[in-house]
Amino acid sequence: MLFLLSWPLLSLLGYLYPAYATYKTVERRSSEPDDFRFWCKYWVIMAAFHVLESCLFFGLITWLPFYDVFKVLFCVYLWHPRTQGTLLIYHRAIVPALSRHEREIDNRIAEVQTRGMDLAVEYSRLLASKLMSLAKAGAEAAPKVYERYQQHATAQPAASTASTSSYSSGELGEKITGTGEPVDYDSVLRARKPTSTTGMD
Repeated sequence: MLFLLSWPLLSLLGYLYPAYATYKTVERRSSEPDDFRFWCKYWVIMAAFHVLESCLFFGLITWLPFYDVFKVLFCVYLWHPRTQGTLLIYHRAIVPALSRHEREIDNRIAEVQTRGMDLAVEYSRLLASKLMSLAKAGAEAAPKVYERYQQHATAQPAASTASTSSYSSGELGEKITGTGEPVDYDSVLRARKPTSTTGMD
């Protein structure tokens, strides 16, 4: 029962309410700077907690009893006005860890950005060269294809007329009747017409 209730409560108290409070702080002109900093710190903690949960402790945490209930209580502890655990955890854990490795993290980010831009430029050049070579090959092959099409189109009517006009009436008669005499086509058609039975037994 607690498991079924913990996920809706976590979505409501851990994400929806803090998101709405952040929205109110951003849109309200009379907000104090400390309110902006507070919710920024809250989301930094939630991001760090999510990374640790998913990458490092996921296999162990899933077996802990009442872990989902603990997550709900932890989120409430972070933003509740009486506890304000965000300030404690941010200044005691997040700031020392990030400040100690801040320069290294910045260097790694800059290195990844530089390599990413170099790879993007290189792959864009390769793609452009491939497209240009394909376009050049298509332009060179188009006249040859058109010429073959024209030859094929002009050869078909010539072949059909040659096949029908190359025989004389005697030759046609020899092909149909086996003799070289002219053919009476009406008699041939009557001879080939099937006879139908008109009577029934």
